[in-house]
Amino acid sequence: MGARELVTAVRHLETGTLVGHTVLMVFDAVPAAAFQDDTLVLRRHRGHRLGTVLKAANLLRLYEQLPDVQRIWTWNAVENRHILDINEALGFRPVGVSGQWQKVLRR
Repeated sequence: MGARELVTAVRHLETGTLVGHTVLMVFDAVPAAAFQDDTLVLRRHRGHRLGTVLKAANLLRLYEQLPDVQRIWTWNAVENRHILDINEALGFRPVGVSGQWQKVLRR
């Protein structure tokens, strides 16, 4: 896709299991913009601020490795208050809203 991906993950030391990750993508066609992709922490490891630590660490890597990036785009569901709080704490601000509609077809 002509993109660089920065992935930061966290491993549970006792088991060696990866318990969380976050991904930023920067496309060659738009080098001034980064796009926040997944951020995920396994349910049993939530509540320890791992999502915040992961995203903050990846933002630092972005700043160090791709200093020409001027803007980071992210999106998430309005009902996901936890990740909204993390994004706001890291300095993200809303700039737009999109909606999706669904029709269930009965057979």
